[in-house]
This record gives sequence, C-alpha cells and structure tokens, in this order.
Amino acid sequence: MVLNIPGGLFGKEDSISGKETRAATVIVATDGSGDTDSIQEAVNMLPPTGGVVYIKEGTYVITAKIDITKDNVSLFGAGKSSILSTSSDVIMIYINANFTTIKDMALIGKGGALGANQGIEIAGGKTGTIITGCFISDCNGSGIKIGSNTTDTKIIENSIVDCTLYGMRLTGSEANRIQRLFTINNYFTGNSVGVLATGTLNCTFSGNISVGNSSKGITGTAHVDDCLFNNNICEGNSDAGIALENANCDNNIIDGNRLTNNGGANLSDLGTGTTIGDNNTT
Repeated sequence: MVLNIPGGLFGKEDSISGKETRAATVIVATDGSGDTDSIQEAVNMLPPTGGVVYIKEGTYVITAKIDITKDNVSLFGAGKSSILSTSSDVIMIYINANFTTIKDMALIGKGGALGANQGIEIAGGKTGTIITGCFISDCNGSGIKIGSNTTDTKIIENSIVDCTLYGMRLTGSEANRIQRLFTINNYFTGNSVGVLATGTLNCTFSGNISVGNSSKGITGTAHVDDCLFNNNICEGNSDAGIALENANCDNNIIDGNRLTNNGGANLSDLGTGTTIGDNNTT
C-alpha cells in the first residue's frame, strides 16, 4: 500500500476562527522533508483526539521511550526502511492509551545480556491496540510486552527475532486477565521463549511460526483459560513446542498445530479440561 500523505500540515490557521489548529497527520523525516525529525515530537503535535504519525524511510535513534498517551494514535512506517534503533535499556514504544496502531516499521534493540529494553510495551488496562507488519529484533527484554487488563489487542503478521528474553510476553494475572487478544500469523525465532502467556482469557493464538527458540515455542504458565491454540508451527525449539504448565490453565483448545523436532515434549499439557485435537507431533 502506498500512503499519499501531504506534508507541512502542522500549525495551520483556521480561516474562520483565526486560531491555529493542529493537524491529524504529522510526517517524520530525517532529511528535512517532514514536519519534524522526532517521533515523540510528532506524537505530541497531534491533537488531543489523536491522528496519524507517518515515519518516512530512515534510521531514528531512540534514547528515551516514545510515549503514546493520547487515544486514537497511529504510527505508520514505510516497512523495514523505517528503522527505530537503540543502544539503551529503554522501552522503545510505550502505549499508554486506547486504540493505538503501530504498523510497518523495524525496531532494533540494544541486544546483549538481559535488560530492560522492550520493543513495544502496552500498559495495563488499555484496549484496541493493533501491532502489525513490524520487524522487532535484538531487544534484551521482550519484543512485545502486554500488560494486565488489556482487551481486544491484535498482534498480526510481525516478525520478532533474537530477543534475549521473550518474543512476546503477556503479563496478566488471575484477577487481571488479558482478554480477547488475537495473535495471528507472527514469526518468532531466536528468542528465549517465542510466546509466554500468564493470566489470559478468551485469547487466540493461530497461524504463528515459533521455531528455533532457546526454550519453548508457545507456553502458558498460569491462569491461561478458554484460549485457542491452532494452526501454529512450533519446531526446533530447545524445550517444548506448545506447553500448558499449570493445572490452573483451564478449558483450552490445542488443535491443528505442527509440533515437531522440539528438544522437550512437542506438546506438554498440565492444564485442566484441555481439548487436544489433531496435532502433528511426529
């Protein structure tokens, strides 16, 4: 898709009121062709009702988190040529608002020993986040971290690779569930664990490829209930392919997955009331 977004939209004067108005689209560029060269400044320039930040091709060095606190904000990049990189232990994009979209960009983390560098983190209690078409690598924490009480989140068609801790970490609890999360058609490799879930309810993990991670491919540790794991490929992980690790993981469905050549059990189910369908574990 080609975005035809005009530049120079910030700070125009309304012809009727004579007051300066804020544009709902701000362009970020490293070469002076945008409204600013700072992604955080572009987010700040949006009106309180939100809008679009378009990040043009280039490398943007992140030294402090990009803090999204307004609802209805979208960050759109130009694919892998819109690169956010850091050498610091920072959260690169912090979503502390509702109905945020992050699309089509690369986030390259600090790498190295375990630290606090997350690619994208969603604060607890937020709803309607979409993360799609992103390449996230070398974070020394997690590529994506999702807080408790979040709802209606969509993580679709991202590649999350070579993160020191987790490709994606879900941090709910029994009392504060992550609900209606859709993790669809993502690629996880080279992480410690591809996807680690705690405290989820009515979530879907489908069509993901989680291969070559140094521990498990996809795992639910506690209070993972009424979730669907289907049509995933989990191969060549050093531990289990898909695992439910606790008896308090209730009433999940594991069906139609390809779970082969893992170092531990291809499918490990310690949950309660799990429906196990036709999975390829040979």
